[in-house]
Amino acid sequence: MQKASPGSIVSDPVIDRSEKSGSIVWLILLATALVVSAVLLAVLPRQEAAFYVQVLLGVLAVIGVCALFAGAIGLIRFGQRPQRGASLSRLVLEALPDGLIVTDADGRIIFATRLIRF
Repeated sequence: MQKASPGSIVSDPVIDRSEKSGSIVWLILLATALVVSAVLLAVLPRQEAAFYVQVLLGVLAVIGVCALFAGAIGLIRFGQRPQRGASLSRLVLEALPDGLIVTDADGRIIFATRLIRF
Protein backbone atom coordinates (compact mmCIF):
# COMPACT_ATOMS: atom_id res chain seq x y z
CA MET A 1 0.00 0.00 0.00
CA GLN A 2 1.27 3.45 -0.82
CA LYS A 3 1.58 6.05 1.91
CA ALA A 4 -0.71 9.02 1.45
CA SER A 5 0.20 12.60 2.10
CA PRO A 6 -2.31 15.45 2.21
CA GLY A 7 -3.52 16.18 -1.32
CA SER A 8 -1.99 13.07 -2.89
CA ILE A 9 -3.83 10.49 -4.94
CA VAL A 10 -3.41 6.85 -3.95
CA SER A 11 -3.60 4.26 -6.72
CA ASP A 12 -4.71 1.35 -4.50
CA PRO A 13 -8.38 0.47 -4.95
CA VAL A 14 -10.77 1.36 -2.15
CA ILE A 15 -12.52 -2.00 -2.43
CA ASP A 16 -10.38 -5.01 -3.23
CA ARG A 17 -12.30 -8.23 -3.74
CA SER A 18 -9.63 -10.09 -5.67
CA GLU A 19 -9.32 -12.76 -2.96
CA LYS A 20 -11.97 -15.43 -3.06
CA SER A 21 -14.12 -15.52 0.03
CA GLY A 22 -14.80 -19.24 -0.24
CA SER A 23 -15.50 -22.06 -2.58
CA ILE A 24 -18.94 -23.14 -3.69
CA VAL A 25 -17.52 -26.56 -4.56
CA TRP A 26 -17.62 -27.62 -0.88
CA LEU A 27 -21.26 -26.55 -0.60
CA ILE A 28 -22.21 -28.50 -3.74
CA LEU A 29 -20.35 -31.60 -2.50
CA LEU A 30 -22.10 -31.43 0.87
CA ALA A 31 -25.52 -30.99 -0.74
CA THR A 32 -24.86 -33.89 -3.11
CA ALA A 33 -23.74 -36.14 -0.26
CA LEU A 34 -26.86 -35.31 1.76
CA VAL A 35 -29.18 -35.95 -1.21
CA VAL A 36 -27.48 -39.27 -1.98
CA SER A 37 -27.74 -40.24 1.69
CA ALA A 38 -31.44 -39.36 1.74
CA VAL A 39 -32.13 -41.42 -1.39
CA LEU A 40 -30.21 -44.40 -0.02
CA LEU A 41 -32.04 -44.19 3.30
CA ALA A 42 -35.38 -44.05 1.48
CA VAL A 43 -34.77 -47.39 -0.29
CA LEU A 44 -33.49 -49.25 2.79
CA PRO A 45 -35.81 -51.22 5.06
CA ARG A 46 -36.99 -49.26 8.12
CA GLN A 47 -34.79 -51.13 10.66
CA GLU A 48 -31.58 -50.65 8.70
CA ALA A 49 -32.45 -47.04 7.83
CA ALA A 50 -32.90 -46.13 11.50
CA PHE A 51 -29.36 -47.28 12.29
CA TYR A 52 -27.87 -45.33 9.38
CA VAL A 53 -29.86 -42.21 10.29
CA GLN A 54 -28.38 -42.34 13.79
CA VAL A 55 -24.86 -42.79 12.38
CA LEU A 56 -25.37 -39.88 9.95
CA LEU A 57 -26.70 -37.61 12.70
CA GLY A 58 -23.80 -38.57 14.96
CA VAL A 59 -21.23 -37.77 12.26
CA LEU A 60 -22.88 -34.42 11.50
CA ALA A 61 -22.99 -33.59 15.22
CA VAL A 62 -19.26 -34.32 15.62
CA ILE A 63 -18.46 -32.19 12.56
CA GLY A 64 -20.56 -29.34 14.00
CA VAL A 65 -18.91 -29.48 17.42
CA CYS A 66 -15.44 -29.57 15.84
CA ALA A 67 -16.35 -26.56 13.67
CA LEU A 68 -17.53 -24.63 16.75
CA PHE A 69 -14.30 -25.36 18.63
CA ALA A 70 -12.21 -24.47 15.57
CA GLY A 71 -14.10 -21.17 15.34
CA ALA A 72 -13.64 -20.49 19.04
CA ILE A 73 -9.85 -20.88 18.88
CA GLY A 74 -9.56 -19.03 15.57
CA LEU A 75 -8.72 -21.82 13.14
CA ILE A 76 -11.73 -20.98 10.98
CA ARG A 77 -13.74 -17.78 10.65
CA PHE A 78 -17.48 -17.55 10.23
CA GLY A 79 -17.62 -14.01 8.84
CA GLN A 80 -15.98 -11.67 6.43
CA ARG A 81 -12.29 -11.80 5.99
CA PRO A 82 -10.55 -8.73 7.37
CA GLN A 83 -9.42 -6.21 4.80
CA ARG A 84 -5.70 -5.70 4.29
CA GLY A 85 -4.82 -3.31 7.11
CA ALA A 86 -8.03 -1.28 7.11
CA SER A 87 -6.45 0.89 4.43
CA LEU A 88 -9.38 3.23 3.72
CA SER A 89 -9.84 4.39 7.31
CA ARG A 90 -6.09 4.83 7.76
CA LEU A 91 -5.87 6.87 4.55
CA VAL A 92 -8.74 9.10 5.65
CA LEU A 93 -7.15 9.74 9.04
CA GLU A 94 -3.71 10.37 7.56
CA ALA A 95 -5.19 12.86 5.05
CA LEU A 96 -6.57 15.10 7.80
CA PRO A 97 -4.93 18.54 7.74
CA ASP A 98 -4.52 18.49 11.54
CA GLY A 99 -2.88 15.89 13.69
CA LEU A 100 -5.03 13.30 15.43
CA ILE A 101 -4.45 11.26 18.59
CA VAL A 102 -6.78 8.44 19.65
CA THR A 103 -6.55 7.19 23.23
CA ASP A 104 -8.23 4.38 25.13
CA ALA A 105 -10.19 4.79 28.38
CA ASP A 106 -6.94 4.79 30.42
CA GLY A 107 -5.40 7.59 28.37
CA ARG A 108 -2.90 5.40 26.50
CA ILE A 109 -2.30 6.40 22.89
CA ILE A 110 -3.54 3.74 20.51
CA PHE A 111 -3.26 5.72 17.26
CA ALA A 112 -1.57 8.94 16.17
CA THR A 113 -1.18 10.46 12.72
CA ARG A 114 2.23 11.41 11.35
CA LEU A 115 1.53 15.10 11.87
CA ILE A 116 1.70 14.69 15.66
CA ARG A 117 5.14 15.50 17.04
CA PHE A 118 6.12 14.15 20.45
